Formats: sequence, C-alpha cells, structure tokens
Amino acid sequence: MEIPDELRQMIDVEMEKDKKVKKFGDAKNCVMLAIIASYVPRKISPSESISASLGISEEFGIETALSQITELTKDMDLPVYLLLNSMGGSLASSYKTAKAVRDAFKHIEVYVPHVALSGGTLVALAGNQIVMGRMSHLSPLDVQLSHSNADFPISANDFLRCKARLDDYFKKRKVETVPYSWKVLADNLDGTIFEHVSNAQDTACEYVTEILAKSKYKKTNEIARKLVYGMPSHGFVIDYERAKKLGLKVESYTKDTGTWEIMRYWLAKYMVKATDRHFIRYSVPKKNSGKSKKKTKKS
Repeated sequence: MEIPDELRQMIDVEMEKDKKVKKFGDAKNCVMLAIIASYVPRKISPSESISASLGISEEFGIETALSQITELTKDMDLPVYLLLNSMGGSLASSYKTAKAVRDAFKHIEVYVPHVALSGGTLVALAGNQIVMGRMSHLSPLDVQLSHSNADFPISANDFLRCKARLDDYFKKRKVETVPYSWKVLADNLDGTIFEHVSNAQDTACEYVTEILAKSKYKKTNEIARKLVYGMPSHGFVIDYERAKKLGLKVESYTKDTGTWEIMRYWLAKYMVKATDRHFIRYSVPKKNSGKSKKKTKKS
C-alpha cells in the first residue's frame, strides 16, 4: 500500500524493524501492533512543546496500519498482540480508533505495561483481554471540558456533581436564609452549559457501551456508567485489582512473563523519543505474510 507523501508527514506508521520483536511475533504466529505515546514531547519553540494525543493523525495512522496489515496477511485469521501506551485524546478519535481495531480483528490481547489513560482506556476496552502489571493503570472515561475560569480541563462530572450538591442544599433551606456564596453559585449555573455537559457524558457512555459490547462484555451499561460517571476524579488510578472489580477482562502479567517482558522491551524502545504523535508500529508473522509467499512456476 503506497502512502501519499502528504499523509506520511501527518502520521508515524512503520513496520517494526526490531529483530527481537519480529522473532517473537513469528514464534507466536500473531500480528504485533503498537500504539505508543512517548513521555517526551516535541519542542516547537523554546517555550512550547506538543505531546502525543489521540487525534486526527492517529485516526489516519491506525487506518493506514490496519490496511497494510490486512494487505500483508491476506485472509489469515491471526490473533493480535496490541501494545498500548497512551495518555488519551479526543473522545471521537479514541472511539474511532477503538472501533477500527476491534472491527479489524477477532482476537485482541491488549498489553498495558504502564498507562492507557482516558481515551487510551477506551482503546484498551477493545481487547478480548487486557494484561496489566504492577505499575499498569487505566483511568475513568468522564469527558474533559475547557472552562473560562480554569487553565486546565474540567471533568464533566464536576459540573453534574456541583448541580446535584446545589439541588440538595436548596431542598432543605429557604432562599432568603441561604448564605451569599451559595446564592452566587446557584445564580451562575448556566442551563445551556449543563445540557452540553450532560450530552457529552451521555455520548461517552454510548461509545463505551458499544465498544464493550463489541468485545463481548456482559453488563455493558453497568460497566460503562461506572467508568463514565462513577469515579472520584479523572485522574483516579484503575489498577489491576480495581479493573477486576469493575468487571473488566484483565489478566495479570504473571500468567505469561515472557510475553510481558517483550512488551516492556518494545515500549522502552520508543517511550523517551521526542514526538507529538503516537508511534504506530506493527509486524506480521513470516509464514502468514503475503510478501513471504513465493510464486510457483506454472508447468
């Protein structure tokens, strides 16, 4: 598959060249796929840097990688080992990435050696199982919104909980007895913003439920609502034990330490390379690669 030069400037997709990773994929007879955000942002000026985020470039990158994998493996029904390290990004791009990966393969094992946060968690849910270790963690899926009074993203749940707190407070008191600070909070509650926030959360819940259903989860609505509405904060750590309690299909790294070490090795190759895009790397096993099949001479 030929990648136009204009598209190549926008994405970072390559076939993995590391012999150790390729040898492992050959031995397992599986597709190896990595979506990696580095911890080192790309400097665009002496005072500005851009970090990798699930966005438009990743949408085109994943689409390109999946097309190349399909072309190379032809109709082979191969399992996929997905290495995921991401701090998330836009809800729409995270959903489209998760859906594309889930629809492309029948069996997906997701490995999270360190983090799959926010939208990265949504991508992780596309797996038939999520393998986690001591330092692995996922995060809640509440929508993050900008606010004029804050220079950092605000969770949609903060708006909803603020309204619920005000409703509860005013139920028990007469307006004329309420302290001034509470009146100011109530007077500044914008109905339009509240509707926007509610709709954003409903959209997130719908997307999460759909990906869970595609991954053959049970109690999809219950799990989705916990991830979108039920956590204390967006930065709340969902480690292996919490993920298990939530009903996610998680496995401990101890089940297959050999595979786990390969995934940690693969992550280490990219996690400190400065970039503003996710590294998307893949390999296909030799015996199922379209390129490795020799043409037979006609007699």
